[in-house]
Formats: sequence, C-alpha cells, structure tokens
Amino acid sequence: MKKFFLKNKAVLILFFIILLAFALRFYKLGEIPLGLNNDETAIGYNAYSIGQTGRDEYGMFMPLYFRSFDDYKLPVYIYMTTLSEKAFGVNAFAVRFSSMFFGVITTLSLFLLIKELSKRSDLALLTSFLWAVNPWNIFFSRTGFEVNVATALLVLGTLFFVKAFRTEKTNYLKLFLSLIFFIASLYSYNVARLASPLILCMLIVINRRRFFRLSRSFLVSFAVAFIICILPFILTLGSQSGLTNQQGSVFITGFNEKAQFLEFRSYFINLPSIISILFLNKFILIVFTYLKNVLSFFSVNFFFINGANNPIDGIMNFGMFYFIELPFILTGVYLGIKRKVKFLSIFYAWMVIVILLNALTIEVPNATRSYMVIVPMVVFSAYGCLAIIEYLRSLSKRIQIPIFTACLAIFLYSFAYFIGSYFVKFPVEFAKSWRAEDKALVTFLMENQNKYNLIIFDKKADFIYTALLFYLKYPPAEYQKDASYQKNGLLNILAKVGKFEFKDVDWTKRSETKGPTLIIADPSVIQNNNYMLLTKFYFPTKPVVNVANGEIIAYPFTKPAYQVLETK
Repeated sequence: MKKFFLKNKAVLILFFIILLAFALRFYKLGEIPLGLNNDETAIGYNAYSIGQTGRDEYGMFMPLYFRSFDDYKLPVYIYMTTLSEKAFGVNAFAVRFSSMFFGVITTLSLFLLIKELSKRSDLALLTSFLWAVNPWNIFFSRTGFEVNVATALLVLGTLFFVKAFRTEKTNYLKLFLSLIFFIASLYSYNVARLASPLILCMLIVINRRRFFRLSRSFLVSFAVAFIICILPFILTLGSQSGLTNQQGSVFITGFNEKAQFLEFRSYFINLPSIISILFLNKFILIVFTYLKNVLSFFSVNFFFINGANNPIDGIMNFGMFYFIELPFILTGVYLGIKRKVKFLSIFYAWMVIVILLNALTIEVPNATRSYMVIVPMVVFSAYGCLAIIEYLRSLSKRIQIPIFTACLAIFLYSFAYFIGSYFVKFPVEFAKSWRAEDKALVTFLMENQNKYNLIIFDKKADFIYTALLFYLKYPPAEYQKDASYQKNGLLNILAKVGKFEFKDVDWTKRSETKGPTLIIADPSVIQNNNYMLLTKFYFPTKPVVNVANGEIIAYPFTKPAYQVLETK
C-alpha cells in the first residue's frame, strides 16, 4: 500500500483536491445563495423557453444574442442551462450547474496546464489547491456567472494549445480543440469577446516558431475556421446586440463619465483657449482616466481585505483572495521576472491583457469584469508560496517551525472564516439582495391565481418579472404570443401577460378592475379601505447588535419582503 501511494502520490493528492473543490461548490448549490438574482432567472427562463420552443422570451429562434432586459446576453451559458434544465429540472440547481461544473473542471485543467508547462508536480498541485479553495472562484462557481464559464474555457483553450506543441510532431487535433474552446469563450461573456482573441494571439506569438512552421494548408484552415466562427460577432459589432449594448460599462462612452468630463472642463471655462486645447481636451482626459484606471486595478483592499462592495459579487468584508496570499503573489511575480521563468510569460501576458482591458471600463476593479485575472494570480501565488517554502527550508528549524505554524494557522483561520461567513452569515444577511422570497411569493401566486381575474405587481415592490416566469414555469409559447413590454430606464421589462400586470399603482384610488384583484406591494405601502391585507412574506430573521448609551444591545430582526393585498 505504501509503495502504491508513493508511486501515485500526485494522482491521489489531485483526486482529493478535486473532491474538495467539488464539495465546496456542490454543497447546497441550489439553496445558497438563498435566491436567484435577476440575471439568473433571466438565464433560467430563456433556457427553459429554448428547451420548449427553440425560441427565447421574445420569440427569436435560436438567437446568437438573448435580448433579455435589453442587455443582450451571450449564448453559451444559456444553451448550457437548457441542457442542465433537461437533466435536473427548471430550478436554481440547474441554472447554477454549468458554473459549478466548470469551476471544478478548472481545478483539473489548471493542474494539467501547470504540470505541462513547468514539469513540476508540486507547483501544479499547489496551483490546483489554491484554485479549489479560492474565495472568488467558490463564490462565482456557486451562482450563474457567465464569466466563470468563459474563464474556464480560456484555461482549456490554453491547455490544448500548449499540449499541441509539447511533442516533436504538432498535434493538429489539439490545436483545433484549443480554437473551439477560445471561440466558445468569446461567445460566453462580454469581456471574453476581446480577451479571448488577444490571449490566443499571445499564445501564437509565444509559440510562433513552431506555429508558423506548420503546413500552409493547416494555417489557412485554422485562419478560415477562426474567421468563420467570429464572423457573427464582427457583423453585429456595431449593433445593439453587439458591443454597443455594453457602452455604459466603458468609461469613454458611458453617460456618467461624459458628464464628469464636461463638468470638470466647465470649472475652467474662463482659462485661455490654448490651455483648454492643450490640457483639457477630451483625448487628454481619456488618457488620464485610462492610466488612473490601470493604477486603480492594483487595489489591495479589493483583492485581499474587503473584496467586492456589492453582495451580488462577494460576501463583503472579505477579499477575493486570502490576505496571506499577498506576499505569495508579490514574491511569485518578482521571482518569475528575476529568474526569467519562461513558462510564466503566458501568465504575465494574460494578466496584462486583463488589466488593460479592464482599464477601459468603469468601476475598476470590478469583481465580474476583472475576474479573468484570477488565473495568473493563482499561478503566481502558488509559485511564490513554493519559493518562500524553499527559502525557509534553508533556515534553522527553530525559525522554520514557528513561521510555518503561524502561516498555516492564519490560512486555516481565514479559510474557516470565509466558509462560515459564506454558508451561514451571507445567505441571511444579504437575503434581500439575492431576492430570497421571490420563489415563495410565486409559489403562493401559483396556488391562488385561479381565484383572481388580475394580479398586479406594483413597480415599487421591485419584483423582477423573470422571477415570475421562471418559478411559475410560464408556458413559453403562450408568453411569446401574449407578452407586452415597457421601458423602465435602460431596462426593457414586462408590462402585461395573461392575468399578470406590472405597473405603478395609485393607492389613493380604488381599483377599477372588474372582479377580484390581487396586488403585490412593497411592505412600506400603507393599506387603506380599498384594499385588504392577505399575507406578508419575510426575509430570514437575522441578529442585530447595536450600541446604545454605552450598552451593547442584541435583538433579532425580521424584515418584510412583500405584502399581498386584495381588493375589497
């Protein structure tokens, strides 16, 4: 047994790492977070609609872009969800399955990639382990984040590209598989539409000597296949369904940023025109903002202390990496350059590509748009960690043992703190952000809808129509035929379908609708004689601790989510 373990040690360790990655992502996948966010229900219902009719909610047959809320979602994740819904039903688990699956798969593909590049099992195993327990990836793998799948496809594309040139004879099949993964990534997430071709070009440049020695017929076939696959993207680039729908996320075209540029220049309106031309022209301000965004990306607070400032992107007050990884990453980046480690060049280039692309956007760094940088950072963390371990081994045991013990204790505590916070505190604390009571409300409506001629959702209740469609499993064929929409700011939302209506309710007037009417309202609405309270839905009770007059007071707090009223 001992001989078998020693011979297969790396394989067994990898197996347990993958098992750990699976457990952290699979456990209560459909229950934590407690509800589905807006994008998840939109993905879930459009996938259900495709599975039932071959058309999206707007009736478009097998679309390349899904109009959804007018944000034009890319197709890969939705079509994957169609398959998972066929296998597991129309539920939260099915919507999140693809993200979970690829989060686990990347644990293996990163091991294979680093092992192939470095020929070091220890580095490959540590990279795989750090990916398996990474807070950013655990969080994103447990929700329907398209960028998680796009990143996994980039890793797979890189792996097959690297493996294609590892033998004396180039493996053409692996090169084409690599191309397929890169193209799939391009149609998975918006940032990947730029990052995917750039990373592929980077790999070609790094391997240019072997790549351009390939037969002319293969190079032509490779180029033609690539052009054909990205042609739909190129042809729709300037359309609403193309990149233009993302202009609000790009600081050059965003309305808020344009307004800030104009406001800043307005302060200096009385300066000589030559100064304004030289220093306050739009080009100079754009370059300045871009450079500022590049520097903003290197945020210790974001990556290692407090993390994302939005509960949809993280658990809050916890970094996207464990803070003990900061010295590992810095060491890995520094030593990689100092030692001229050739295989790390891929990850330096990868990181630079992501940073430069993100600098074009607003809110840098952003947990979703910056996500692809996780790959090089995990690799640098593993490389730096092993380098520090190697250095500590050269010291006396009296120094080694306390440092090793302290580092292990800090990591284990950080890991336990994150897991406890995510699985226990986070679901309750941010139940409202994750729309925890939407499913319960729709279940109630499903059981009682036959009693009412009309069911109205007051706009102030902030109930998203895709949650109604998804949890109700509203028949797609009927929905495509009967639904009418209305603009709400930048979003396109449902106005009416069947007996369900979304509108602003005038609470001072009695409803003129004939027959019994049900109204879903915000809990702050004060009932009057025209309406009768039927029931309320509450978010989970959470503990609240405050300080009053020098005393700490703890008490439970239960916040209402919706109230359901009926006409008298």
